[in-house]
Amino acid sequence: MSTPKPNSSRTFEAGPTKLQAERVDGAGSRGESLRRKPPSRSNPWFEFEYRPSPDGVDENLLVFFHGLGDSPRPFMDLGRKMNLPQTAIMSLKAPFLVPFTYDDGSRAWFPSISEQDAELLPPNHPRRFWGLLYTRYALARFFSDYVFPQAPSSSSKHYASGWPAERVTLFGFSQGGSIAIDLALLGKFREERTRFSGVISIAGHLLPEHLRLAEKGRLIDEWGPMTRGTRILITAGSKDDVTTLKDAKKAFDVTREIALGTQDESEEVEGDLCRLLVVDGKGHGMAEGKAEWAAIMQTLSKTTVRRNTALENMTDLYEVKRTE
Repeated sequence: MSTPKPNSSRTFEAGPTKLQAERVDGAGSRGESLRRKPPSRSNPWFEFEYRPSPDGVDENLLVFFHGLGDSPRPFMDLGRKMNLPQTAIMSLKAPFLVPFTYDDGSRAWFPSISEQDAELLPPNHPRRFWGLLYTRYALARFFSDYVFPQAPSSSSKHYASGWPAERVTLFGFSQGGSIAIDLALLGKFREERTRFSGVISIAGHLLPEHLRLAEKGRLIDEWGPMTRGTRILITAGSKDDVTTLKDAKKAFDVTREIALGTQDESEEVEGDLCRLLVVDGKGHGMAEGKAEWAAIMQTLSKTTVRRNTALENMTDLYEVKRTE
């Protein structure tokens, strides 16, 4: 039997069913889109560090949000050690400078420390709240305009332009984790129903500002329906002295209500869509121990995908369809 010519098709019978095999248009020529073009470093919103996937396929994007007083670099190092397949990594720099740290440039996602006495600002302080709103707005603009797919241009002909939200996982620690949750659940993007693939928050939770609005019914009613369905893992130490376990569980209940909403019960159980992992004996710190890292890697296995590039590059690839 001779090999069908490119773009040809043929019909054959498989028992009582007639099937038609058509050559996939463009098979063997998709290699140009394996790399994705990162955001412009001249964007007006955020500085960041970026590394493409070492295997040459930037199918997913893992975005890191550092904690209060930290910087992007340690999380870039973490991303390199994780070495996820087909995953580019980006670590964002928080927009607010921490007072009295001008030499080392420590950052915060919203004003957190008083410029008068260097003490932590109390929950529900106006500067905290307005800083939170600014960061949410700025992140939504950054992702909408520079991370998510844009119109193709001559300068990006060898790259796919950006990542769809369904290929982006947010990973934050402490204050950065709070911001990652806030963005995924409450961010207002250009595309109304934008949904990230997942959020991993280590020792970071919804803030007292969120809980106060939730008690008034303003948090969920206004924003929740846009963002339900994002997979979320939050870890909390049983001995965390920054956010007590009691407060962490209270914040998680609100997070879960927004994230799950009216999801089918079967989806919630099967996918473990929104989960709080309590790490016994752990204080306030980054992920540690086998159980916590196993949960993180299991979540990433569900929020990232892998392209079969070998199959895509086959020149004789056919799609089989049922015919009348």
